[in-house]
Amino acid sequence: RFGHALRFTERNQHAIFYRAEGNIGYSPDGWSGTVSFWLSLDPATDLEPGFCDPIQITDAAYNDAAIWVDFTAENPRQFRLGVFGDLDVWNPDGLGPNDNPAFTDRLAVVDEPPFAGDRWTHVAITYAGLGQPGGAATLYLDGERVPGGADDIDEPFTWDVELGAIRLGVNYVGLFDELSLFDRSLTDDEVRTLHALDGGVAALSMD
Repeated sequence: RFGHALRFTERNQHAIFYRAEGNIGYSPDGWSGTVSFWLSLDPATDLEPGFCDPIQITDAAYNDAAIWVDFTAENPRQFRLGVFGDLDVWNPDGLGPNDNPAFTDRLAVVDEPPFAGDRWTHVAITYAGLGQPGGAATLYLDGERVPGGADDIDEPFTWDVELGAIRLGVNYVGLFDELSLFDRSLTDDEVRTLHALDGGVAALSMD
């Protein structure tokens, strides 16, 4: 958007990542935060077949103590937010995701997401109280809250902190810019302000 961006040119199995330690305020006793970034792509023509996760934050897998957004596998592609704690707690019977209401009912789903190759779309994820009863997560697109999400994320989030990673561009094809991490759950107004910053997130930097 301003200067350079990450360009993912083909489906990949080896994502770029940052270590979560020092960047994410994880605590097994409860943690909150916000993830913000911008994407530019046409999901119908740019993405290769299969699921695609522009971002995953976990020490293990998408369904085990993880925060992520994805595009579904086939056109017309949905855009989804998933936030899940320890796998053996929320899915003790080991059911597959498509057959498990505990998985599908937790997702925030956008049937017609506003992504396009000639514009940038802002994505924000807020989460509060993860690892405690009543944890919650919300998805925002272009500054507006998406209906759905979860406000009953009760299971623990158990990480090996040294393995925790912020994975970018898992099977993603397109542009990715301005990844920003905050150590608390921003309010609706704050997310709208973040989206509307004239100079991008760099306008928040302090001397």
